[in-house]
Amino acid sequence: MIVLYVTGHGFGHATRAAALARALKDRQPGLPLQVRTSAPAWIFQQTCPGLPVSRGGADAGLVQRDALDVDLEASLRAQRALDRSWPALVEAEARWLRRLRASLVVADIPPLAFAAAAKAGAPAVGVSNFCWDWILEPYAMEDGRWRAAQRRCAEAYALAQAAYRLPLHGDFPSFRRVVDVPLVCRRSARGREDFDRRHGLRGKSRPLVLVAFGGFGLGPLRLSARQDLRGFLFAGYGPKPQGLRADWLRLPARDANGQLDALAACDVVVGKPGYGVVAEALAHGKRMLYLPREGFRETAALVSGLRRRGACASIAREEFFAGRWRGPLEALLSIPAPRAVAADGARWLAGELLDKVLK
Repeated sequence: MIVLYVTGHGFGHATRAAALARALKDRQPGLPLQVRTSAPAWIFQQTCPGLPVSRGGADAGLVQRDALDVDLEASLRAQRALDRSWPALVEAEARWLRRLRASLVVADIPPLAFAAAAKAGAPAVGVSNFCWDWILEPYAMEDGRWRAAQRRCAEAYALAQAAYRLPLHGDFPSFRRVVDVPLVCRRSARGREDFDRRHGLRGKSRPLVLVAFGGFGLGPLRLSARQDLRGFLFAGYGPKPQGLRADWLRLPARDANGQLDALAACDVVVGKPGYGVVAEALAHGKRMLYLPREGFRETAALVSGLRRRGACASIAREEFFAGRWRGPLEALLSIPAPRAVAADGARWLAGELLDKVLK
């Protein structure tokens, strides 16, 4: 039994873990596999139908107000609460792993998974582009209240056999062994023609712009400038932004594959620089217009990856919320789309785990 622990901190962890679960099942269909997460089960089950998903594996992470902002005081309270309950949580999770007879724990990237696996006597490896001790390090340097949480994360990661480090990564200071792997993300085989047909779109094709802000979202959007954007077709979750002077295609809620297919069909992605959307934009060769995010240490690595490929630009928050999108969108559309990046990391990693770690 392989147990795949996945943080609920944003959908990017869940979508790439779902891609790994699918690759493991494709390689060995009868493989006993269980997901342990606080992320929604449907994200995993749409990519890997029938995959058992249980709710658990506490991971405080950082508390976000929305897709762009962190609430540091709420985050600190969550981390300190986890510090207090840590021994009992480790013991309970270790008992659960023993009942399952887990032969391997693969974690992206909750520290609890490694501490519980060690107590249960099961090997554990990490899969991620960042780890929490590195994320919390700047806070701990500035405010001693964070040091216990950072130390707890570091000590848990030191128990792992290895970390499989994805592209667009930060440092992994506490893992004893680090292995760099290819890009892991979902891929869609669909294109614009299929997208138009399935959504009943007719007539002259307009540039399709996907507005994607992940699991946290931005809430109901209200645009103040009301710029004329009728030359574009916009798509995204949720209702049409107030003040948007353009057609809006509302994607079905709780449909992870629907947004992926929209990304594969679109001309530009607009969103935050998070792993999920950045990796999928790179893997499908898409232009991206992104909003800066403060307080997210991993943002620099993600933006650097976008810039190396070209065909990306940032838009200031005040410009975005005013709805002044035309200039940046037209500038991006005036340059060729980037070449797609190879994204065979899930298949590679499935082979590594089954052939080497579990041999």
